[in-house]
Amino acid sequence: HTSATVPPCARCGAARRFEFQVLPTLVNHLDVDSELNSAIDFGSIAVYTCSRSCAPPASDGTRGMNADGKSEAYAEECVLVHPPLNA
Repeated sequence: HTSATVPPCARCGAARRFEFQVLPTLVNHLDVDSELNSAIDFGSIAVYTCSRSCAPPASDGTRGMNADGKSEAYAEECVLVHPPLNA
């Protein structure tokens, strides 16, 4: 993907990198009826995260870090959903 499809981190401006992928075989493990019109259907889901792993600010105005330096806050990342091949 390019910077046009994967925007930079909104918090620090760093490029995002590919973190992990969700494959459609996951649906088999969700115990859903795949024949319904509302069934989940996708080709793959790619998740991109900040290449600097910057810490998002906590709701109380701190940097959201705990005593061991790990973030306690959630951050919005970039998720691209690719359509199924038969779409």
